[in-house]
Amino acid sequence: MDAREKKSALRRELLAQRNRLKPEEKEKMDRQILKRLLDWEPLWTGRPVFLYLSFGSEVNTWPLLEELFRRKIPVAAPRVAGREMDFYRIHGKEELRAGYKGIPEPSADCPKAETGESVILVPGAVFDRRGYRIGYGGGYYDRYLAVHKNVKTLAAAYPFQIVEEVIREEWDRPVERIFTAVEEIVSMEFL
Repeated sequence: MDAREKKSALRRELLAQRNRLKPEEKEKMDRQILKRLLDWEPLWTGRPVFLYLSFGSEVNTWPLLEELFRRKIPVAAPRVAGREMDFYRIHGKEELRAGYKGIPEPSADCPKAETGESVILVPGAVFDRRGYRIGYGGGYYDRYLAVHKNVKTLAAAYPFQIVEEVIREEWDRPVERIFTAVEEIVSMEFL
């Protein structure tokens, strides 16, 4: 099995495990992860937060979105166009529409977000303790992060999504912090 096949097999395995979570178990871990994020002071400095909008069995980001709106922190969400993805400012859920694969995305009326000193919550199927990740296979976040090197990166994951090491490609960029239901993993200092 080559590296690509190994990554695909690990992705399938961990996503299947995530999809098998019982609703009450998932909700409990989502609340614990949300609490860790809410307690993390650097998130509330006023920097724009670029947030994936959870879909399916992903860690639920909708309560975080609501809290960012409530605290008047600038928020942006991704929108896919072909093989590219960019982030667009949103001020409320009413600005979202079903997009790529049915995932909620900012409507065409939303302005493109400037990255500046922003924080981005990156989704993934698998993470290792050094912050490297295996995404869903489309490469959208890899391409985005390769161009926008100045953004600070975070992730939220269930504990079983953390493995000792993932196979890396030369373009992979580690996330700086991973929040799980049981711990916060720091792969590099968030400045």
